[in-house]
Amino acid sequence: MYVVVFYDISSNRVRQLVADKLLSKGLARVQRSVFIGRGGYALAKDLARYLTRFINPGDSLLIMVVPRDSVMGMIRLGDSVSLDEQQVKLL
Repeated sequence: MYVVVFYDISSNRVRQLVADKLLSKGLARVQRSVFIGRGGYALAKDLARYLTRFINPGDSLLIMVVPRDSVMGMIRLGDSVSLDEQQVKLL
């Protein structure tokens, strides 16, 4: 399983806090506001509990748990980010 996090956050400071937390939990940045990493529902809930305090009115943050096959089977274009001994490429 993989955890994918997407966000649209207006504050530079909050964006940096969120990005730092996601990186510290082992997620890789695949676009400016999209991170992906190995994990399941426990990691998704842990991130949601921690990050909810930083989301302000007008901001959004989505956390998805997706099967490995979905991640490895996505259509890939552009530069690559290494994940799970394969390449996940930027869209």
